[in-house]
Amino acid sequence: MVGENDPSESLRDAKKEQQLLHIFCQENIYIGQLFKILIEINFTHTTQIASLTGFFEGKFRTKISNQIEFQQIVAFRIEFDSLIRQWLRRNGEIHASPGKHITETELVIGEECPGSYSGKYGSIEYLITVKLCFSDHIGYSELIQECPVRVIAQMDITRYPSYHMPVHIERNFHKKFFCFNKLSIKVLINLSRAAFVRGEMIKIYGQINNEHPKNPIKGGIIGLIMVVRFRCNGNKKFTKTMLSFFTLPMVPQRSIIKFEQYLKIPDDVFPTYSDPDALINLSYHISVMLNECAPIEIPLIVGTKIPTEFIDMQNCNPSLLTTIDHIKIRPSLLTLQQRQQQHTFRHLINHSQLLPLSQLQSSQLSTPPSSLLIPPPYLDPYCGKHHDKSHLVPLYTPFPTFHSTSNYHSQANFSPRELPATRYKGQSVLMIEEIE
Repeated sequence: MVGENDPSESLRDAKKEQQLLHIFCQENIYIGQLFKILIEINFTHTTQIASLTGFFEGKFRTKISNQIEFQQIVAFRIEFDSLIRQWLRRNGEIHASPGKHITETELVIGEECPGSYSGKYGSIEYLITVKLCFSDHIGYSELIQECPVRVIAQMDITRYPSYHMPVHIERNFHKKFFCFNKLSIKVLINLSRAAFVRGEMIKIYGQINNEHPKNPIKGGIIGLIMVVRFRCNGNKKFTKTMLSFFTLPMVPQRSIIKFEQYLKIPDDVFPTYSDPDALINLSYHISVMLNECAPIEIPLIVGTKIPTEFIDMQNCNPSLLTTIDHIKIRPSLLTLQQRQQQHTFRHLINHSQLLPLSQLQSSQLSTPPSSLLIPPPYLDPYCGKHHDKSHLVPLYTPFPTFHSTSNYHSQANFSPRELPATRYKGQSVLMIEEIE
């Protein structure tokens, strides 16, 4: 005689349920593309059906300090009208005949939804659930079958034209110990744009000027950082991962180094996702870390696709995909006028790398109107001052809270002859000075 809680009995019931109800779906579901869900129900004898429901659901799940919070992303109802009509009898009851019964549903997940993700403090999950309530020898039983699915995120970076502008950052570091000048550094960083796709190489031009008469700069690191932020019932956690990096050599006193290097974006990283109300957000930035200096963070957008006409051919040239080591060190003997001419980096601005707004507006993708005029965070004069204040940002743009905690002030110069005409009236040059 088998007991009520006998494990073998539970195992047989589980196997019976699996034989009764099957859910089939493709291995990878892509955001914005049509996919099919096939439900198969097998009956060995005529069965009275009380209810049959199903739904496709996506949700955030976070866990911090033994607390768990869920947040729904999307939910679709799976219809079984065709089966119900077949089973419906004249008296209004629903009886399924013996045999195999199949129904198919087609769905599309909106492009505003993130893909599947699993991290240290949470995950993004998508699930197909079918509930079948039927009569049996003990009354009514409910069968619930679940099928997790993997959703692949899709994000087109051309919907954010402001991130395709060249990036030029100047920053001065000065440190004093009592009356003694301990540090005097000028850093220049240039990027052709701030929006990239997975697998691309980020080309970085830079210059470090050690203006101190005695102390050298003991090297540094420039890396591509992925930041994932989790929120759960008021608690917040984040993780940082350095995806790629290169090191900088020691800079002697009164010397300048120039470098031209590449950072590789991995092919399988999660694209940028930002929603002020979401439990999980993910952003990318380039971090310039020099010894005894606060890091310089340059926010980036990392997407999954870009039309062919917008690809920067310079970054896609196979001859440039190998890491090069163009670092030059020389004494700082230039005159003030020569330095000013050198710091402009005019030769880095390439008209072919900039996106005309007319081309972006003609795209067939549904672009949110608000995202066309949102400037990149590194052009925000208040960047770094509003860490705990939420503000409206389009989906897939980095949070301003991901930036450094340093207090910034900036001056901007806009050169119309060097940039294409766009609606954006923001800053094209960011000059930052930090004094401690």
